[in-house]
Amino acid sequence: MKSILKDLINNKIVILSIFDIAIVFWILWYESGIQYEPLLEVEYNILSGMGLPTIPLSEAVYNTIIVAIVVNMIVLIIESKKRYKRKNNKNDLIVAFIYFLLIMSFMLLGSFYISSRIHSGIINEYNSLFRFPIWIIGKELFTSIVTVTRLYLSLCIIHLCVCSFYIYLCIPNRKGL
Repeated sequence: MKSILKDLINNKIVILSIFDIAIVFWILWYESGIQYEPLLEVEYNILSGMGLPTIPLSEAVYNTIIVAIVVNMIVLIIESKKRYKRKNNKNDLIVAFIYFLLIMSFMLLGSFYISSRIHSGIINEYNSLFRFPIWIIGKELFTSIVTVTRLYLSLCIIHLCVCSFYIYLCIPNRKGL
């Protein structure tokens, strides 16, 4: 029992999962503290009549989500390089599969969250996450290519591919596959 717990504490994927759960709780806490000014009746009728969301997306929450996905990908790539060279532990496949399910559910929740918000003002030169790329490429070109939804979905797809590869590396006797 002590050995399993020690393995889990030293496993970077378990630490990454705890990090992701903490981010989800931070987003829930952050969103619960925001009070939105109600829209004028005319604005509300127009937006709701067109089926558009009425609550704006927070720049801090979006930046946190994007940075968390990138950090997850970097850690998984580093762990994949280590995993390729060493012998598999019996708990690694279980941990990787639970992490994959956790990430899938968080990405699904994130897509629902992002799609239910207004995206205006997120990708601009004042956002510290996009300041450097906009400075190099130009605002018009960058904002025409990169949108809030496109960036999120692209990073999610790349992250799911990296997760799938990591699970493949955790499979014992994978040489026969």
